Amino acid sequence: MVRIKTASGRVIEVTPIHKLPIYNPDGYIEEREARDIAPGTYLVIPRKISIPAETPRIPIEELGKYDDVVSRDSEVNEKVRKVLRQMLSRGLVDKIVKETGLSKLTIRGIIYSKQYSVPLKLIVAINRLSKDEVIGYPTILGLRRSKYSIRVPHYINCDIAELLGLIVSNGMVTHRTIRFFSNNDMIRKRFNVLLEKAFGIRGKERVFNAVKSIEVNSALLARLFKLLGIPDKRKSRKVRVPLIIMRSPEEIIAAFIRGLYLGDGTFSKNTVEYMSGSKELITDLSYLLTRLGILYSVKFGKGKNRLYISRIPELTKFYRVILREAPCIKNIENLKRYIGSRRQEQLSREAIPISSKLLREVYRALSKRKLGARGINVGNYVYGYENPSRSGLLKLATTLGSISYQEQMKIERLLTVVSNLVNLLEHIALDKVEEVEVLRRHTTVYDLTVEDTHNFIGGLIPVIYHNTVTLQELTKWSYANVTIYIGCGERGNEMADALHSFLKLQDPRSGRPLIERAIFIANTSNMPVAAREASIYMGITIAEYFRDMGYDVLLVADSTSRWAEAMREISGRLEEMPGEEGFPAYLGSRIAEFYERTGRVIALGDPERVGSVTVVGAVSPPGADFSEPVTQNTLRYIRTLLALDVALANRRHFPAINWLISYSLYVDEVADWWAKNVHPKWKEYRTKTMELLQREAELSEVVRLVGPDALPEPDKLVLEVAKMIREDFLFQSAYHPIDKHSPPERTMMMIEAILKFYEYAKKAVEHGYPVSEIRSLPIRYKIARMRDIPKEEFKKRMEELMKEIETTFIKLLSG
Repeated sequence: MVRIKTASGRVIEVTPIHKLPIYNPDGYIEEREARDIAPGTYLVIPRKISIPAETPRIPIEELGKYDDVVSRDSEVNEKVRKVLRQMLSRGLVDKIVKETGLSKLTIRGIIYSKQYSVPLKLIVAINRLSKDEVIGYPTILGLRRSKYSIRVPHYINCDIAELLGLIVSNGMVTHRTIRFFSNNDMIRKRFNVLLEKAFGIRGKERVFNAVKSIEVNSALLARLFKLLGIPDKRKSRKVRVPLIIMRSPEEIIAAFIRGLYLGDGTFSKNTVEYMSGSKELITDLSYLLTRLGILYSVKFGKGKNRLYISRIPELTKFYRVILREAPCIKNIENLKRYIGSRRQEQLSREAIPISSKLLREVYRALSKRKLGARGINVGNYVYGYENPSRSGLLKLATTLGSISYQEQMKIERLLTVVSNLVNLLEHIALDKVEEVEVLRRHTTVYDLTVEDTHNFIGGLIPVIYHNTVTLQELTKWSYANVTIYIGCGERGNEMADALHSFLKLQDPRSGRPLIERAIFIANTSNMPVAAREASIYMGITIAEYFRDMGYDVLLVADSTSRWAEAMREISGRLEEMPGEEGFPAYLGSRIAEFYERTGRVIALGDPERVGSVTVVGAVSPPGADFSEPVTQNTLRYIRTLLALDVALANRRHFPAINWLISYSLYVDEVADWWAKNVHPKWKEYRTKTMELLQREAELSEVVRLVGPDALPEPDKLVLEVAKMIREDFLFQSAYHPIDKHSPPERTMMMIEAILKFYEYAKKAVEHGYPVSEIRSLPIRYKIARMRDIPKEEFKKRMEELMKEIETTFIKLLSG
């Protein structure tokens, strides 16, 4: 195992071959195996976890397990009597008797006398059994032998969340009471105010062991707080954030943290700090703060676990998001005064290490004097004195974006890197690795795969984990008779995931299990390097065997770069003359020999058979450098390229294939087949689509200079339609039940709809209609949702959509 400790206090324990996302100083994010991570490396961590959460319901029905809990809600009680009368007339009371244990005499008394209290367990049973009418749950509850009642909301709210935070931090729940301890009069008063707003009751002032407190004598409320997750024994050691809070929207999370801070938080030495004996509470609190986008550090110790927040931007966010509505006690007043009077200082995980060679490019466009006049001292960054902060990077991006187009072209690479980083840092932060330790011990390893996204955040403190499956999707959904997947140097869990997913999938054409036509060759990363070369040749030989039987075979090799690295290592051990970057001199000929075994053939012998081998080879150039030998030798012999783009992946556009860099030299050869078998206008639509995307790329440079509003309407329309092509056509989810597989006919109808929209929209623009009005047409949103149309309905609904496009614009132009 490898244990990695970071500047923020994160401790990550993973296997040596587990990949973690790290930041490369050349301005991009890459994955690196844990064994290759060294101190000084910057891990990518989540800045903010955005989860669409609905307000959770308080499970009032669980209080029904207590026989003495009764409803004092007159409206609900009347509904209960009405339903019971109906059940009595139908002879269904026996079910209620069996469900609740109440006697028939008691049920009759409830029906005919309002003096009888209505047990909550009776309401729970009626809601479960009644098919005609569900009566809901009461908002006023009490105990049978008590005259006191409390109001219980059906949903968690900010008042209850803050109360929970106060009790978790400095309170206790016993069998019959709730106590909150604080010598601060303002906080005790707030506790009582929240009690009254949330439950309609107030506590009494008490003193326990010289500590002032608020005590609430309510066994029912004590039961409710236990139900919500407050332990009644050894709270300081085993308390956690209640699950109902973890599932809540951000405003409720902020209220809970506000209660925690008011109860036991501190502000000293320019740092907000919360300490607890419960390690689980600090872990849960770290996830809540990540939900709110607030960076923090942690330190775990025996009986003392700390979470602290420093640096002006994070303290400012903590105050504005969490403490703005809190009473102005001394701690909060000091924090407010501090953030209002101090400059921003840099935190290690807010420093963005950028290659000095890359930053030096700025001098091609701007002199030191011009940069200094704008408050930017690039010299400190270039000569290695310090790294730019997030705010410094934003200032640099703003400055570079304001210079002329000609000057921007001189620093195009730097401009792209800085712009991408500014966008990325809205969602992630960087955490410097301080210590890496190899652990030699037996331990249980959990190898998780998230079925939908293959991205997840986990760990004791939030960390990003990731694995990729792009080539596996090609294997699953190809139109081949046989598919062969070579995992050359792959991680074992990714191969296992591919195998398990194949077991569950069906062939989209035959309906048979996909595993029946799949072959897996697993060469995992812990196998000898010679096995990598053997796996490649074994795969292509098996492919030729099935080709000669008359089958169409798809072979996916992931990745040929690892094969080349194995050749380099073996060549070095054989003491052969090295070529470029240490690769053997025969690298190019070996790659050529591999790819020349592809193609369509007529096999010898009887009966006559026609088969083919198609190879999709993945190349993983280090640092996305297409000039390295493996990439260059591969491009020399193949005639098509699908270029994966880090920037697209960072924008969550999948598949992350760059449509401007990717190419095929087979267009003319396959055009006739597409025209005959799929759509007569295939080549025309392809050409038109590429023209729009290329025109968008040209216009985006202008937009960066003058903004989109300065463009003429025809150019605005080009940008809008290109956006439709990118988001509604090129974007495709491999895990969406419908969108993951798109046959050629479906694909052509989708692009035809977008291009038809464009042709009619051009006419509307020529008649003086602005693009903003065209964009707001309802048909625009129907086009965006066409990927969700089921296969059985697709042709019919697309024909209706085409007619609706035509009708919409005819109506617009005639009106």
